[in-house]
Amino acid sequence: MKTIRDTVAALRLDAVLAAGFSTSRSKAADLVSAGRVSSETTGSAPRRSRTVGEGDVLSCRGLGKCVVKEVLGQSKKGRFMLVLERYI
Repeated sequence: MKTIRDTVAALRLDAVLAAGFSTSRSKAADLVSAGRVSSETTGSAPRRSRTVGEGDVLSCRGLGKCVVKEVLGQSKKGRFMLVLERYI
């Protein structure tokens, strides 16, 4: 497991996915719309604007799986601080 600490502007699926897999948000949005992303909490293919919370397990075909361990709150600039764990 690799622990990732990052900040995102919003707790949207595409933003959290981009932080977890070190890619751009637009590429993450393309992966979601292509149906390559699934969430174990929602079951089927989620929308890219879906809100992500603690304990959500996100898997992307071809990239792997990551877990949202903690949402630490907001920074002074209003960004959400996250702790993610990615399976290696």
